[in-house]
Amino acid sequence: MIAVFDLNIFTPSRVIGNFHVKQVQLPSAQGYLGIGRDHAPLVVKMNPGVLSFDTVDMQEFKYYVSGGFAQVANNVLEVLLENVEAPSEID
Repeated sequence: MIAVFDLNIFTPSRVIGNFHVKQVQLPSAQGYLGIGRDHAPLVVKMNPGVLSFDTVDMQEFKYYVSGGFAQVANNVLEVLLENVEAPSEID
């Protein structure tokens, strides 16, 4: 069985998506942080950088973020971002 958890990504103005993921890497104020299933509860400030993750159906996503906060608890990672752009949205 694949170890999965939920990832919810928001900005103040929109919901980016709700995903079932295997792993997430996010740019925290202390450096890049890897999150997996059963991660200890955590609240962390995010720095500008790349938020990347792999979904259970083997898709890889990367978003460029300008900062925000992330919270992990009970196999749910919620990310509230100031601004986020997919590579296709960058001009």
